[in-house]
Amino acid sequence: ATNAAPVIKLDNTYAGVYRAMADLVVESALKGDYVRASLHAKILEVAWDRSEKELKTKDRAKWAEIDDALDGFIRPVIRHADEKPTEASIKAAYDEFSTKLKLTART
Repeated sequence: ATNAAPVIKLDNTYAGVYRAMADLVVESALKGDYVRASLHAKILEVAWDRSEKELKTKDRAKWAEIDDALDGFIRPVIRHADEKPTEASIKAAYDEFSTKLKLTART
Protein backbone atom coordinates (compact mmCIF):
# COMPACT_ATOMS: atom_id res chain seq x y z
CA ALA A 1 0.00 0.00 0.00
CA THR A 2 1.17 3.48 -0.77
CA ASN A 3 1.67 5.75 2.20
CA ALA A 4 -0.53 8.82 2.19
CA ALA A 5 0.81 12.28 1.47
CA PRO A 6 0.96 14.65 4.42
CA VAL A 7 -2.25 16.40 5.37
CA ILE A 8 -2.04 19.90 3.99
CA LYS A 9 -2.74 22.56 6.56
CA LEU A 10 -1.56 26.11 7.03
CA ASP A 11 -0.64 27.04 10.56
CA ASN A 12 -0.02 30.63 11.59
CA THR A 13 3.71 30.33 12.23
CA TYR A 14 6.79 31.54 10.40
CA ALA A 15 7.31 28.06 9.01
CA GLY A 16 3.64 27.35 8.31
CA VAL A 17 3.54 28.62 4.75
CA TYR A 18 6.73 26.75 3.82
CA ARG A 19 5.45 23.53 5.35
CA ALA A 20 2.13 23.88 3.49
CA MET A 21 3.97 24.42 0.19
CA ALA A 22 6.19 21.41 0.90
CA ASP A 23 3.05 19.36 1.57
CA LEU A 24 1.73 20.38 -1.86
CA VAL A 25 4.99 19.24 -3.46
CA VAL A 26 4.75 15.83 -1.80
CA GLU A 27 1.05 15.43 -2.55
CA SER A 28 1.57 16.10 -6.26
CA ALA A 29 4.70 13.95 -6.52
CA LEU A 30 3.06 10.98 -4.81
CA LYS A 31 0.20 11.24 -7.31
CA GLY A 32 2.80 11.10 -10.10
CA ASP A 33 2.12 14.68 -11.17
CA TYR A 34 5.73 15.82 -11.37
CA VAL A 35 4.89 18.86 -13.49
CA ARG A 36 2.69 20.22 -10.69
CA ALA A 37 5.11 19.03 -7.99
CA SER A 38 7.94 20.83 -9.76
CA LEU A 39 5.89 24.03 -10.01
CA HIS A 40 5.06 23.87 -6.30
CA ALA A 41 8.74 23.23 -5.53
CA LYS A 42 9.77 26.29 -7.52
CA ILE A 43 7.16 28.44 -5.74
CA LEU A 44 8.48 27.15 -2.41
CA GLU A 45 12.02 28.01 -3.44
CA VAL A 46 11.10 31.57 -4.48
CA ALA A 47 9.13 32.17 -1.28
CA TRP A 48 12.02 30.84 0.82
CA ASP A 49 14.60 32.90 -1.04
CA ARG A 50 12.54 36.07 -0.54
CA SER A 51 12.63 35.61 3.23
CA GLU A 52 16.29 34.62 3.25
CA LYS A 53 17.58 37.94 4.55
CA GLU A 54 15.32 37.95 7.60
CA LEU A 55 16.23 34.48 8.86
CA LYS A 56 19.86 34.64 7.75
CA THR A 57 20.29 37.86 9.75
CA LYS A 58 18.81 36.24 12.86
CA ASP A 59 20.84 33.04 12.69
CA ARG A 60 23.05 32.24 9.70
CA ALA A 61 23.78 28.66 10.83
CA LYS A 62 20.11 27.73 11.22
CA TRP A 63 19.31 29.33 7.88
CA ALA A 64 22.06 27.26 6.21
CA GLU A 65 20.74 24.01 7.73
CA ILE A 66 17.21 24.71 6.55
CA ASP A 67 18.35 25.91 3.13
CA ASP A 68 20.41 22.76 2.56
CA ALA A 69 17.45 20.58 3.56
CA LEU A 70 15.18 22.58 1.24
CA ASP A 71 17.58 22.10 -1.67
CA GLY A 72 17.78 18.37 -0.94
CA PHE A 73 14.00 18.18 -0.98
CA ILE A 74 13.14 20.24 -4.06
CA ARG A 75 16.04 19.56 -6.45
CA PRO A 76 15.12 15.94 -7.25
CA VAL A 77 11.51 16.96 -7.83
CA ILE A 78 12.44 19.89 -10.08
CA ARG A 79 14.87 17.66 -12.01
CA HIS A 80 12.40 14.77 -12.30
CA ALA A 81 12.87 14.63 -16.09
CA ASP A 82 16.52 13.62 -15.59
CA GLU A 83 15.80 11.01 -12.94
CA LYS A 84 12.45 10.45 -11.27
CA PRO A 85 12.85 10.39 -7.49
CA THR A 86 11.42 7.45 -5.58
CA GLU A 87 8.52 7.80 -3.19
CA ALA A 88 10.84 6.86 -0.32
CA SER A 89 13.44 9.49 -1.28
CA ILE A 90 10.76 12.19 -1.58
CA LYS A 91 9.38 11.35 1.85
CA ALA A 92 12.82 11.18 3.45
CA ALA A 93 13.82 14.56 2.00
CA TYR A 94 10.46 16.02 3.06
CA ASP A 95 10.94 14.71 6.60
CA GLU A 96 14.44 16.20 6.75
CA PHE A 97 13.21 19.59 5.50
CA SER A 98 10.25 19.53 7.88
CA THR A 99 12.52 18.72 10.82
CA LYS A 100 14.97 21.48 9.94
CA LEU A 101 12.13 23.94 9.39
CA LYS A 102 11.28 23.55 13.08
CA LEU A 103 14.51 25.41 13.80
CA THR A 104 12.71 28.63 12.84
CA ALA A 105 10.61 28.32 16.00
CA ARG A 106 13.73 28.87 18.06
CA THR A 107 15.05 31.83 16.07
